[in-house]
Amino acid sequence: MKKIITLAFLILATFSYSQTENVIGSAEPMQAEKEDLKIYDRKEVEVPAGFQNYNIKINQFISENFVVSKKIKEKKISGDIVLSFVVEKDGSFTAVKIIKDLGYDTGKELERVIKLQKWLPAELNGKKVRSTFNLTYTINQQ
Repeated sequence: MKKIITLAFLILATFSYSQTENVIGSAEPMQAEKEDLKIYDRKEVEVPAGFQNYNIKINQFISENFVVSKKIKEKKISGDIVLSFVVEKDGSFTAVKIIKDLGYDTGKELERVIKLQKWLPAELNGKKVRSTFNLTYTINQQ
């Protein structure tokens, strides 16, 4: 009976230890994955994210395409609209946040306008990277 219990114990111990895997050299892929997901600040990159057509200035493009609602015009509301977003490696947007809004969906309108233009991602060491972009647009109704 002692032999059977000892044998069973050894088999269970072997299976339980065989489940733990000693992975050698896995730190590099994990580090690369972390860097791939990292979101860089505008100050950390060599080439910041921006419009694909550098001849077009962002504020000029926004003022030509931003539709000011009738209520904003009637009430002569002026001020800043602030958006924060991430420009992905393919030029798309994620994590769009309206930081400051003047009401009447001005933040949503600014988001709509920035998505009209193709964006280029930021670059660091010759590679496209994810980066944050903070955008302030001022409506002046005076």
